[in-house]
Amino acid sequence: MGKEIVHKLSWEPSSDPKVEGYRLYQNGELIDVLPVGSCGVRLYCRCPHERYVYSIVSFYANRVESELVLVILPK
Repeated sequence: MGKEIVHKLSWEPSSDPKVEGYRLYQNGELIDVLPVGSCGVRLYCRCPHERYVYSIVSFYANRVESELVLVILPK
């Protein structure tokens, strides 16, 4: 079994009072929906030699999403 690694992501919470929360994607797949007050997350990964691409968007009650913020972690 490979060594587990931790990715720590953080961001400034939205100041928009209409934001309902955040959607976090890993390699294009939704992995978590976070409440509006969230400003970070720890992700435990078991494949240290893989490339991880994370993106986060804020969303509103009408399902509209903000522009995504993209983070690419090297192998």
